[in-house]
Amino acid sequence: MLAVPGLSSEPPKLAFRNVPDGLARLSQQVPYWKQYWVLFDSAEEVNTLITPQDIRNALQINPINIRTLLTVLIAHFVSLIRSPIFPASAPASSALPIPSWRSASAEEDETRAALNCARVIARILPVIWEDEGEWGRWLWEGGEEIAHPAEAGEEDGEGQFVIDDEDEEAGEETAAKEEGRQEEPTRSAPSPMVQLLDALVDGLFHAGFTLPADAAEGLASGVGSSLTPDSSGPIPTHRSTVLLTLLSALSHPLYTTPPRLTQQPSPTLAHLCRLPRKTYLALLCSLLNTALTPPAARYIGQVSREEDTLPQRAAQTLLVLLCQEGEALEPNVYQKALAKLHRAQDFEFVLEGIRGALDAEAAKGGLVNSVGKAVPVGRRASGPGALEAWLLAWRFVDLNKKFTNHLLSSTHLLPLLSHLLTTLTTYKDSPPHFALLRTLSYLLQSLTSHRALSSTLSSSPLPHSTATRASDALVSAVYALIASTNGQHAGLYQPLLISLANVAPYVKSLSVQSSSRLVALFQAFASPQFLIADEGNPRCVFWMLEFFTHIIHHQFSDNPNLIYAVLRTHERFQALATFTLSGALSEIARAKAAKEEHLRRTGALSPDRKNSLTAVEESSTPPMAAATEEEASERSAREEKERVREREGTLAAAEAAPEQQQQQPAVSPSPQPSELSEKARGKLRERSASVGSIASLGGLGAASANASGILGLESPTGFVATEEWVRSWVQGLPLDSILIAISEIQDSRTPSSATAFLSSATLVGVLPPAPPILPRRFQWTEQSEVWRASLLWGQIYVASGPSQGPWAATQIRLFGIKQAPLSRRDQAIANVTNAMGSMWSAVGGQGRRPSRQGSGQGGLLGSPPQRRGSREGEGTL
Repeated sequence: MLAVPGLSSEPPKLAFRNVPDGLARLSQQVPYWKQYWVLFDSAEEVNTLITPQDIRNALQINPINIRTLLTVLIAHFVSLIRSPIFPASAPASSALPIPSWRSASAEEDETRAALNCARVIARILPVIWEDEGEWGRWLWEGGEEIAHPAEAGEEDGEGQFVIDDEDEEAGEETAAKEEGRQEEPTRSAPSPMVQLLDALVDGLFHAGFTLPADAAEGLASGVGSSLTPDSSGPIPTHRSTVLLTLLSALSHPLYTTPPRLTQQPSPTLAHLCRLPRKTYLALLCSLLNTALTPPAARYIGQVSREEDTLPQRAAQTLLVLLCQEGEALEPNVYQKALAKLHRAQDFEFVLEGIRGALDAEAAKGGLVNSVGKAVPVGRRASGPGALEAWLLAWRFVDLNKKFTNHLLSSTHLLPLLSHLLTTLTTYKDSPPHFALLRTLSYLLQSLTSHRALSSTLSSSPLPHSTATRASDALVSAVYALIASTNGQHAGLYQPLLISLANVAPYVKSLSVQSSSRLVALFQAFASPQFLIADEGNPRCVFWMLEFFTHIIHHQFSDNPNLIYAVLRTHERFQALATFTLSGALSEIARAKAAKEEHLRRTGALSPDRKNSLTAVEESSTPPMAAATEEEASERSAREEKERVREREGTLAAAEAAPEQQQQQPAVSPSPQPSELSEKARGKLRERSASVGSIASLGGLGAASANASGILGLESPTGFVATEEWVRSWVQGLPLDSILIAISEIQDSRTPSSATAFLSSATLVGVLPPAPPILPRRFQWTEQSEVWRASLLWGQIYVASGPSQGPWAATQIRLFGIKQAPLSRRDQAIANVTNAMGSMWSAVGGQGRRPSRQGSGQGGLLGSPPQRRGSREGEGTL
């Protein structure tokens, strides 16, 4: 009996075929989900109408809706990308007739639908990643991946993207593929995330969507490709949208705390590293070419924001792929492929692209570009930013030795070095550029570890520099960054000083100004207050002494100005050889008392100013006596020392925990300075067996408290100097050769006679054996990798628009975010947006813009109503 007794309504089983929510709905589309790919016109609309809080509310109230929405969006995006006749404007193959179901939905804009699917997915994924629970895991749930159909086509020809391997890797992969085809296991459907990533990669090479309809594969000409596809029309906007969605899928590190970053491999990167060889090579080359291809000569007003940011977004995506380390069993194939590039034309393309990006950024900042020509500000479409360009250059230098050799022997070296040093000095007082300055300091350390660069510094001037030689420009930049920034860049002291030590064996003809600046830096770092303020500070003195030692052993007669500057300050070198904690405390107390007495006598300063100066002196921030070159050349050594004591108070302490590990330099046995005389220079000072490397500097922690506490010299990290600690690093300082040279030539008095004498003097047979030349490049550690990831993702976050990007208003854990005050223009935009949101809330009832389908039921992402007859209120398909 089908009917239910006592009820006048139609029996449910009979009504199943007639009611709208019955069998008839099986063949109908669900309008609620469809509006997510037909409603929006831009990424800004998606980010404005769908907020992260809306997604969080849906996850808490009815999470199945978010899962269904992502499933529908991914499925629709994949179906469009994989369709042989997508987009509708693309020429369809004559062998594939248009199916009847497609003509029924001809009014749908398929390109717009694909873009909106990508935009909404990019908006939702960051909220999924910020949840540390189970929500992000279901995206990866599924069977083993299906074999990529592109494998079979790799044997047909070389294609447009070719990186010639110099080993037998390609042959080994081919053999592995043949074995895999013989026994191919049965595999289930891939997970939603795998389907999405594969579709995004395919979408970057889709004719008619991200490439012109008649173009071969590839986004731009350059590395691995000789074709130049037309980039006019909406194509660049489509590429940029797909790349932003790919970045959103890769953005899981944004929601990982720094201590866990290196412990949690990225599943997204792991899958992208498992792509077929032809696919990941095409992706690598296309991103590289798009990032470095010079933008078209069009005014900014003629291109959309998405098109304008395409090179920068491509560079950011490429850097994410290159900077994240792969798993132990899944090496980063993009790093490996980049290391195998070896053609000179490819290196020239990369260097020209980097120089072009830096020239454009220099023009925006009012700087001179590398060729001395002014670039109109804001007139052309942008390329990658300066930070992305330098990070990309750094990755090439780190990964590809042939690229580094090509750079050091090319005409691009000096212009790039000019850009680097100019940026260091120009933005030294600009906090927004401090991360860029740190990047350049580490890159400079790696570059100076190569002898080719060190030799070039003394033989050529830098473009558009007032310095006679590039070596003088290097000294000037290091001095400016240390002596005139009040300790803002204390963390960069060591890489900058190591860069000087790297080039010391090859530097010639340093000017009087550079020589005075180098000695002034040494005096600052050798001051007692700086040395005992923190455990890592003696390392700065070590690098300065190593610089002077290399000059004395290898370029003595070619640097008379520097040798004479060392002679004028010989007391500081000799005092450093007999440095003790008690003597340092006494000297600091005397200097403090003398200054207080001077202030009391003169009464030139107000009480508030006196208290301020006293507070500065009693802080743990060490002093800097940066003598100007005029003062250094006009005053005697004793007057110089007294002036140093009076002007202490402007240099901050170096960071206690350096972010890099340095190679250990050997120190040769040499004479004891306290026993030196004209007749006993060769007598060696005694050393413990453990001394002889930079590891001994600061290697001992504080064993007990001492009298430094009464002077207020405790480190912010809690370090307290001890006599044992002081002895450990004093014995390891490379002072011997310097003291012997001072003792040998200290009778020179006047500058004219001294420089003439030093130009022809030699210390052969007098000095101990020269220490080995050990150039030190920057060494990556877990801490520095976390810093690099924070830097890169911070740049991506800011470039996408902190208020409108897909990561806006999400719970970032990788770094802190401090909201800057809105400008008047941004505040006006926010007011209008809030007003429009209130109006839409009043109209739609749920804080959303009315749907084009006329539906007013349910929020965009909230729990849809479950009333009968409401087709838009279903939680599942």
